[in-house]
Amino acid sequence: MVLLIADQGTPDVITLDAASESMKRFSDKFQRSYNFIYFMTDGQSGSGSIQEVLKKHKRDMVITGIGLAKASNTISKTWGKNAVAVPDVSKLSEAFIRKIEDQIDQTFD
Repeated sequence: MVLLIADQGTPDVITLDAASESMKRFSDKFQRSYNFIYFMTDGQSGSGSIQEVLKKHKRDMVITGIGLAKASNTISKTWGKNAVAVPDVSKLSEAFIRKIEDQIDQTFD
């Protein structure tokens, strides 16, 4: 597990693409890897297209967007089925674990 922190106004698109590229390079070392990226956002994403990054990496990994607070209102529009809306940040753990369980069931059944 790797934690990237973009706290200097870095656009989500740049951070997500960098994380995805890093994951791809690392996982290429293994014969059969399952790659999941969980990307938390406050909705202040800057310029660029998240959908282009998702399309670019969808064959190699599952990328999930977690919309916190106000971003929970629009997260599903951007991230589709791999969106987790968390309007109340105190419920983050519960929502996050539920999504991970669903993805594990879908991947390994």
